[in-house]
Amino acid sequence: MAAVERAAAEFEREFGVVPRLRVGASGVDWLAISAEWNAEGQRLTEADLARSKAFNGIHTENIPGTDRAVQNRDNDYLIDRALQASGGSFTGMRGLGIQDCAIQESMGPIANRTIEHLGISDTAIVKIRRLLLQALKDFLEANNLKADWQGIENAPNEALVNALAMMSPYGVAEKQALLEAPDLKTRAEMLIAMTEIELAKKNTGGETPLQ
Repeated sequence: MAAVERAAAEFEREFGVVPRLRVGASGVDWLAISAEWNAEGQRLTEADLARSKAFNGIHTENIPGTDRAVQNRDNDYLIDRALQASGGSFTGMRGLGIQDCAIQESMGPIANRTIEHLGISDTAIVKIRRLLLQALKDFLEANNLKADWQGIENAPNEALVNALAMMSPYGVAEKQALLEAPDLKTRAEMLIAMTEIELAKKNTGGETPLQ
């Protein structure tokens, strides 16, 4: 909390108001500053802290004295197979942060593809990549966001798809579905579909038009 209180104090000196931290579904939104201001706003309640300490959001429960999560690759992220079987969770992993870790760490080594030449059998891969990049570009433009486009275009397929799946702004169910995708092609197709649906909602005032 010390770092948060220092940041709040600096903001107060600069702007004459104290930022109020916003608590959302995934825990404390440490970066957001709400439109409301409250002199005691930077003080989190026990209920706010309990939401974060449950480790069901982006924050992970770490091994004491380290930055390594208790649920990690070495213990298969403590996947609860009974919970999976019951339908209570697609992944059986506690928390979105752990699911994101699993996506990143399961990617494996990034192979050097710079000297490879694509053939006829790679046509579908090339097309899906182009569709994914176009969907991403449309999403960024629609939301007035910027990105390192050169870095994105140069990223290998696996790194690109898995990184976008991890950083996608979608809900718990969607991110779990991405994590459970059987292969990279399916995950990319799901990302394209989700992005196009979000764009359609934005263009139609929140409702997806009938096809």
